[in-house]
Amino acid sequence: MSDMESIRDTISVQLRESLNYVLGRMDDAYPFFDTKFDLVSGERFSDDDAIRSHSIIYTWVQGRALESMTAHARWLKQFGGNDHGVGALAIERMEGFLHHLPVLMEQLRDVNAGRLPFMMRSTGVPLNLDANRKVEEVSIEPAAATSLSDLFYAKGLMAAAHYVDRRDLCQKAESLFRQIIEDVHADRFRSGQVCLDPKNRAGDMAGRKSHAARMIGIGAATLFYECTGNVAYGELGNAFIDDIISRHVAKERRHYELGLEEGDFWEFVDEAGQPWMTPEGELISDPGHATEFVGLALAHLKATGRWDAKRVHMLRQMLIRNYANGFTGKGIVKAFDLKSRCAINTDMPWWSLPETMRAAHFGMQHGGFCPDLERIFAECWDAFQQYFVLPDRGYLARQCLQEDGQTSTAIPAVPDADPCYHTGLALLDCLKTR
Repeated sequence: MSDMESIRDTISVQLRESLNYVLGRMDDAYPFFDTKFDLVSGERFSDDDAIRSHSIIYTWVQGRALESMTAHARWLKQFGGNDHGVGALAIERMEGFLHHLPVLMEQLRDVNAGRLPFMMRSTGVPLNLDANRKVEEVSIEPAAATSLSDLFYAKGLMAAAHYVDRRDLCQKAESLFRQIIEDVHADRFRSGQVCLDPKNRAGDMAGRKSHAARMIGIGAATLFYECTGNVAYGELGNAFIDDIISRHVAKERRHYELGLEEGDFWEFVDEAGQPWMTPEGELISDPGHATEFVGLALAHLKATGRWDAKRVHMLRQMLIRNYANGFTGKGIVKAFDLKSRCAINTDMPWWSLPETMRAAHFGMQHGGFCPDLERIFAECWDAFQQYFVLPDRGYLARQCLQEDGQTSTAIPAVPDADPCYHTGLALLDCLKTR
């Protein structure tokens, strides 16, 4: 058995363990998908915790959970086996969520004029952090633009609705996604993220524009294409891929004259579409976002059958370049300055390792064997197993490491544990052999 085959066998075992661990902690009385526990201690978050308690709902988690549970249910039905009833019980539990959670979330969307905030009360009341980083109740304007919360939810709603054969909810998902696409093209779409880590430079800021809507939009286009067969979604994903490569990737002499290297990826552009720099002159790159983009782009090309040598070459170069920028031997740094060629946020979130593995896997699958990509896949797997995976927590991964490899208290995006989304969906793709 080759090393790659051995890794895939281990992936399959760990995915099942993670899924069973998450589902086994669910409280039937709690209507939302519940990953509100500390991964290191295993303890449930306190009801007194202002940002972690069960009274705070992170809509990214709910949307991601719908997409993740759909994919895992399909996988278990096709490849997972029964395992003395464990697989069947997991599928039954997941299908329960896929039936009731979209109905609940649609009610909360109605409360907020068709939009979802990043964080909210269980009643749908939107929340934010005030100047003192205390939670406060806010409101969403009736004509508010769509945000990443709506995009993650639209993907999850479509996945779940298609799985449970709710055509009415499929139509709602398509309607929401059409509004998102309109907002992206009209430059109205916003991040909406409330940054719970002060070091994280995400979120909305005047004068800069992120790649995020198009990158997550690629994954959405793939999913909507697979559910509907509508070639327009395939073309949309291709357009998003080309837009990001055009605006956020070093590939021309003018970029190299700035000291950039082929395939470098920057997070933001300015109003003129040029690389956005901080007042200190930093050109911010999140190497994990770069490799995540490569994986999502290659997955889209695979799903739509639109492989072409030029795109695949550029995406492979991006993966190799940005991985080299960010990988430390333990993980991938959160932020890298492309001007100084130094890390500027040395925290290492868990999600970038499996996302990079997906990119390397698809890059090898359809671009031909490449020693660099095989090495990247193996190094990410080894680092993930050595520094992140927690066997006593169902092989879930701790959220973030410090530079020295110790657990970081930083919250990469939300405090809730990953609902088998970043890890599960990326690693499920690594099991695909054709």
